[in-house]
Amino acid sequence: MRKMALAFILMLPLLASCSKEEAGYEGKDYIPFPLVGDFIVNVQDDSRQYVKCSITLELQDESLVADLTEKQYRVSAYITNAIGSKTAAQVKDPAERNLILAEIVSGINTEFNTKTVMRAFFTTFTTVRQ
Repeated sequence: MRKMALAFILMLPLLASCSKEEAGYEGKDYIPFPLVGDFIVNVQDDSRQYVKCSITLELQDESLVADLTEKQYRVSAYITNAIGSKTAAQVKDPAERNLILAEIVSGINTEFNTKTVMRAFFTTFTTVRQ
């Protein structure tokens, strides 16, 4: 329970910085950009535990669509590294998964030198133990 409370406290600044008004959410429709294929990534602390997921990004405008399509390998590498650096306990915790998504959004925006990626969503998410 303490871990969950700590994760929530750590997320508060992130959530506050992503308010609907600041993010320009009011009255705007974002462009969904589903990333091609599933990501299958081993977690950091258990080589027999892995995550299988698919991700959709929401973009503020279409200016990044061509770049993301052409250079999706960079996005895939970033996502694989972000998920692969987490422990089995972290990927099972919903609050931690939200932090992973926030990290992915921030990383992609940094990688492409933009602020166009507004949010990311796991459209599927499964943890599997072999």
